[in-house]
Amino acid sequence: MTKKETDLVRLLHGKTKSLSLCGKKLSKLPESIGLLQSLISLDVRNNQLNNLPDSFHLLHNLNSLHLGSNKFESIPREVSDLIQLQKLQLFCNPLVDITAICSTSMARLRIINLNSCQLTELPSEIKHLQSLEVLSLSFNKLTYLPPELCKLSNLKELHVDNNQLDSLPFEIGHLHSLNKLLAPHNNISELPESLTRLKRLRVLDIACNQVRIFPTELGTMSLRELYCEQNPLIEQNVVKSVQEEEILTLKELSARFVMREVKKRGSVIRKQVHYYPGVKELMLQSARCEICSDSFLNTWLECVRFVSVERLNIKKCTVTILPQRILLCSYKCFNSQGHDFYGVAFP
Repeated sequence: MTKKETDLVRLLHGKTKSLSLCGKKLSKLPESIGLLQSLISLDVRNNQLNNLPDSFHLLHNLNSLHLGSNKFESIPREVSDLIQLQKLQLFCNPLVDITAICSTSMARLRIINLNSCQLTELPSEIKHLQSLEVLSLSFNKLTYLPPELCKLSNLKELHVDNNQLDSLPFEIGHLHSLNKLLAPHNNISELPESLTRLKRLRVLDIACNQVRIFPTELGTMSLRELYCEQNPLIEQNVVKSVQEEEILTLKELSARFVMREVKKRGSVIRKQVHYYPGVKELMLQSARCEICSDSFLNTWLECVRFVSVERLNIKKCTVTILPQRILLCSYKCFNSQGHDFYGVAFP
């Protein structure tokens, strides 16, 4: 920083609440910046910074920090001392690790922008950012999302487009506040059934992935916008097929028997099942037949129903018909009359 700029920082000591030094070709900030303890917003984007001065942690009132388009390879430790920080912009930095901000001291953070960094994974410690409402991770190199991410109960927007994800975590259904999920341009092949538990989700973008079918409870969601173009969605092309012999494993037969008995009020098994936590855990993984409503453990027959977007009350969608997964417990149910389900033929 030039002498003129250093003098400017000193001049502003104790007076300014907002300071912009963006696009100044700065390679470092002066130690004297720590004197600006009334500073609420600082913008130093589009410079050549790769570290922060030791005095930076003295900016106790800093609420918004813009470090985008610099040369940070890791998040400076001084940032984690800014306990009032609510908005952090770090896009376009060669970051590979963000553990420094994933701590309880950063509990006030509401918005984080990490677009176009070099991230290949997220630390499990991200669960500590319990006030986080917007997390943007677009244009990184993420191959998976840790289940701990799904403990962010206040998260409203999650942007993970243009990564290398092949799935979404099953635990995503715990993000009860999520309003917008943007995940286009990945390699996602299947949407978890728990996605339909997101009752506040209004915008879902999974365009340009490998999704073939939507979850069974799609109709229970309140989506307003759905973008799913350029996915190999199942099409309604009816072909003849050979019905295989129905043979269930002993484990499956036992599980179905237990789950039927648990529904009976006077059943001995119903009274005893709470003594067997392993059995209860298995039951939580069960599915329900769309026709007879019986529970079963493993998917025996996967079918598809073609549902109109209009019927789902989705206001904006890039297709008119959606393939919805339907699970049946047996060929007996599949061969019954009165349904509009089709068996799924895999190439």
